Amino acid sequence: TDLGDLIRDTVAGFESQALAKDIRFELSLANVEEVATDPLRMREVLSNLIGNALRYTPSQGVVKVGLVESGSGLEKEALLFVQDNGQGVAPVDLPHIFERFYKSSDSGGMGLGLSIAKYLVEAHGGKIWAESEAGRGAKISFTLPK
Repeated sequence: TDLGDLIRDTVAGFESQALAKDIRFELSLANVEEVATDPLRMREVLSNLIGNALRYTPSQGVVKVGLVESGSGLEKEALLFVQDNGQGVAPVDLPHIFERFYKSSDSGGMGLGLSIAKYLVEAHGGKIWAESEAGRGAKISFTLPK
């Protein structure tokens, strides 16, 4: 799968939603060789992360989506991330956001999206994690082995 193309296609599917909220996307896509992955499942992961980022990004905000190569030699990985500049995840919630049915007090979902993303990333041999600082947004990153 060409992850750059997959990211561009997935983001394009959210353009009208972003436009309606006056949010812009910033893409930072390095040239990374193709990765053996299920493109439908990775689109599901990206869609979940981008949808969450749009939900928590204020009007005139920015959602950054990126792809870089990390590691070296046989340990090379594709590193993907989705970052928003919304309110961020409360420190008490951050360790639990990938748990099934876990919802923060301001969550509008069922508490399944991030646990499904975690399962799909791990099923591909990758890792997923979240970083957040209150008032400065959240960044969800994941790796896929090459």
